[in-house]
Amino acid sequence: MKHEEGNRPGGSREAEADVAKEGDAPGNSVTAADITFFLKYLQPLRGVALGLLATTVLLAALRALIPLNSKIFTDYIVPGTGPGAALAVLEDYHLGIFAGPATAIVSSMPALVLAMVVLGALMGVCTLASGYFTALFRERYAYHLQTDLVEHVLRFPAAYFRSHPTGYIMARITGDTDSVEYVFSQFLPQIVANILF
Repeated sequence: MKHEEGNRPGGSREAEADVAKEGDAPGNSVTAADITFFLKYLQPLRGVALGLLATTVLLAALRALIPLNSKIFTDYIVPGTGPGAALAVLEDYHLGIFAGPATAIVSSMPALVLAMVVLGALMGVCTLASGYFTALFRERYAYHLQTDLVEHVLRFPAAYFRSHPTGYIMARITGDTDSVEYVFSQFLPQIVANILF
């Protein structure tokens, strides 16, 4: 794209070129500098981001317990083989630290059913909390990012707005920020949860 040379009041050639080249070159790659630029918008959202990360990790941990709980229930409790065999399964999965509470739970059918109900209720609460933190994070992150972006674009010279369709400019402001907020609100917390569990 050709741009006018010379001084422009309220904008710079570099700023205009940055916005213009973003969508023009296919296969743009993301660099570490790009990611660190967007990390500055996380600073005012530290508490919300930590809440989102904590609920996502806790939810992943609870989801990992359901298959194990079902395995112990069907393989050891229903046939009546006793808690010893069930506790051996915990040792196999390196969860021997939970042997004490697990003994009390697996020795009685009502305690096991109660543990399953509590696990389900805890998952429901974590799902609601995770959804709340996700929505809160996305809205606040989008607000900060789009506010700065609009302030930046408003400094461009009038010639830029004449040479670019309004839809293109709006797509840069809204569509790209949606992608960035998705990465920080859902993609990264899920990667951390998957690594841990």
